[in-house]
Amino acid sequence: MPILGVIASSTRQGQATDTGVMFPIFTTTVTSTAASITFSNIPSTYTHLQLRGITITGASLGSDLIMRYNSDTGNNYSLHGNFTGGTNASSYNNINYGYASCGIQGQSAGPASFICDILEYKNTSIYKTSRAISAFQNNSQGNLYAISSNWRNTNAITTISIQAYPSNNFLQGTVISLYGLLG
Repeated sequence: MPILGVIASSTRQGQATDTGVMFPIFTTTVTSTAASITFSNIPSTYTHLQLRGITITGASLGSDLIMRYNSDTGNNYSLHGNFTGGTNASSYNNINYGYASCGIQGQSAGPASFICDILEYKNTSIYKTSRAISAFQNNSQGNLYAISSNWRNTNAITTISIQAYPSNNFLQGTVISLYGLLG
């Protein structure tokens, strides 16, 4: 058995015991269309969370994947992003936003992929920070986004909802998974 298989299978009374290993929690695969994807009842077993996904929408332009915690739609989030595509580069910084971002959405021209770390999601002494990297191919040009978000709330994150901005649906083939990392 490969070393990874041994490490990933280590448990004690049904609980993961190895640190530094990602454990799958939930996976959602869109089979037709979906307005949003929600992971609820997130266990408090882990130190950090990670979202991984490939998204496809009918959008003609790449836009944020909206991420909200615990159904909070208030202006309690901040975003900072960097974008590069071909020979162009730009950045943005938004405070008092109504959502965090976990990446860029796939579009009609092709899918996008992302990895988003949500740090110390259960720590009730700090605001929650996430960082994501996302990429998609458009017009024979690679596009890369690096995004960090902050949720100005000390509540533990128990629910994560993801939707494509502004109101695009996820199409068949979209897959988003939630993992937990023991610290």
